[in-house]
Amino acid sequence: MLLRNLPIDEQRLLIRAQLAADIPAVPELIAFLRRLGDRLGMQVVSDPLALEVDLPEDMGRGVHVHLNWAESGADIYTWEKFGYLSLSVHTCKVFNDWEVIREFVDCFRVVEYQLGWAAWGEPHSPFRKPSNL
Repeated sequence: MLLRNLPIDEQRLLIRAQLAADIPAVPELIAFLRRLGDRLGMQVVSDPLALEVDLPEDMGRGVHVHLNWAESGADIYTWEKFGYLSLSVHTCKVFNDWEVIREFVDCFRVVEYQLGWAAWGEPHSPFRKPSNL
């Protein structure tokens, strides 16, 4: 069977952002991923995984939080020194990207963001800031 003939609705969304406030603590990041999964109708299949890392050469601290859903999962990456936070959602279930974007922007007090996304069979789009959000 060719990949293009698989009966799945794969969808990806990546949001890269700079925040107006401090990076939220790990429990807040986990809570956001749980709320997002509930809102999108995803089924959590494991406990979240959170890794906190001191980056080399005075680059600050970073965090990676992952939550598995039956339909795939979502990841948050942070870089405290730069107020950077990104969300990556990858599913085998169609979801409303704008709903995710609004939830993310509202929850994390985003100053600036860039987007990238793709549906099954489409190339990943370049990052851009939509004018209608």
